[in-house]
Amino acid sequence: MVLFSCLILAACNTSNFGDGLSGKTPSQEVGNIQTSSQISENALVEGQSEPPPGQLASNIQQFASLPSGPGITFLPVTGAPQRSVTALSTSLSNAANSNGINLIPSNASGAAYRIKGYFSALDDGKGTLLVYVWDVLDPSGSRLHRISGQQHTNRKSADPWSAVSNNEIDRVASDTMAQLRLWLAKR
Repeated sequence: MVLFSCLILAACNTSNFGDGLSGKTPSQEVGNIQTSSQISENALVEGQSEPPPGQLASNIQQFASLPSGPGITFLPVTGAPQRSVTALSTSLSNAANSNGINLIPSNASGAAYRIKGYFSALDDGKGTLLVYVWDVLDPSGSRLHRISGQQHTNRKSADPWSAVSNNEIDRVASDTMAQLRLWLAKR
């Protein structure tokens, strides 16, 4: 099992983020990570010209407490189904705020770093193993740093992604942002 995990991680071991886990299988999808401001914008009810009472104050408070530092954006994630990417997006946004990391929308210009993620969920015989790799890229696409890890759950399913819960997703986001914060502090 460890050998298989190493093979997955080795497949991502290139300097070009377009290489690596490029083969699409039925369980591999690409999804976009949203920042907390994008999630808030999407929460407005269609046809509503103003936010609900209290939301404006909440949005102003969120804006006032935005992290500073280099702008970081997430590129589409490879290998995870959209439902997992949606949960991951929320978890990463929360973890970034907790760690003082400045996330900016992927369509905004000026990001100092871009992060590309590769995910895989697999049956490891005892449960399900969620393997993740994040490549931190400069604006030109050169890899500067790699963050990787695994989360295990005792749950099993014919589709390993069905066994991955928000608990595992939250731990991935928390671990990712903690490692990113440490790396940024050294730069």
